[in-house]
Amino acid sequence: MGAWGVAIFSDDIAEDISLRYKDLLGDNYSSEEASKIVIDEFDSELDEEEITTFWISFALIQWKLGRLQDEVKVKALQVIDSGDDLIRWDEDPKLKQKRETVLLKLKEQLNSTQPEAKEVRKRFISETFLKAGDAISYRLLSESYIILKVIDILEEWNGDRYPLFEICKEQ
Repeated sequence: MGAWGVAIFSDDIAEDISLRYKDLLGDNYSSEEASKIVIDEFDSELDEEEITTFWISFALIQWKLGRLQDEVKVKALQVIDSGDDLIRWDEDPKLKQKRETVLLKLKEQLNSTQPEAKEVRKRFISETFLKAGDAISYRLLSESYIILKVIDILEEWNGDRYPLFEICKEQ
C-alpha cells in the first residue's frame, strides 16, 4: 500500500495525480482537457484498491483548485458511499475508523460550495547542464576554493534533475 496515513493526500497515488493535474493546468490545458488526460492515464493503470484513491483524491484536488467537475464529484461520492475505499483499512479498525471520518468530511466538503478557480502556474523543474565526470570550482566564504566532481545525476520522479557531487580538492 502506498499510503502512509489516513488523510486523502497521504498516498503516493494522490501525490502523483495532484502533480500531473497541476502540471497540465500550468501548461495551459483547460480543466476539462487536463481532467481527461489524467483520467485516461490513471484509470487504466490502477487496480480496484487504487482506483478508489484516485477518484477521491482527484475530486479533492479539483475542489481545492475551484475546478471540481460533476463527473469527478459523482465518482468520488460513489466511492465514499460504497465503502470500497475502507476495505484496505480492514486490518486496523482504528485506522479504518479514522479513514471513515476523513471520507465523511470529504463528502461534506465536496457537497459544499467550492472556492473560486485558482490560477495554476507552470511548475519549475530543476534541470542541470552538468553530467557525470564534470568538475567545477566553488568559492567558499573563507575565500578559498573547493573542486567538486559530478559523480551522478539524480533524476527525481517529478522530472527534477540534480547533480550529485563529491569534494575532490580543497585549495
